[in-house]
Amino acid sequence: MVHPSFVMYDAAVQSMAQKARVAEQIAYPARIYQDPEDPLGGWVVHFPGLGGRAGIATQGDTQEEARDNAQEALTLFLEASFERGWELPEPAPLPAAEDGWEMVEPLSGADRGAGVAAGAGFLLSVAVR
Repeated sequence: MVHPSFVMYDAAVQSMAQKARVAEQIAYPARIYQDPEDPLGGWVVHFPGLGGRAGIATQGDTQEEARDNAQEALTLFLEASFERGWELPEPAPLPAAEDGWEMVEPLSGADRGAGVAAGAGFLLSVAVR
């Protein structure tokens, strides 16, 4: 016989995994712009609808790096939200009249694994073993 607490834990883990799969399919609007105060011309990505009043922001030396960092920041926010049991905010539509906005998707499970492995200095095939 399986202990009832294990069944509840297993259901919670399955629920979190299901929520994570759903979150991987959600994209949030973000404003991507070159920082006018950065003498080197860095890029900023801002998610105004996430993480409270100020939103979530990240940056990069290039537009591509800023986009990559935005995916990572969004993924970390969603993972922390799951762990704390927070409701995910509904993605807002892109503002129609403003330039510099695009929808950003969180990293997929495989992409997260590759990023963690690379950050630790490992190849993904080595890290998964």
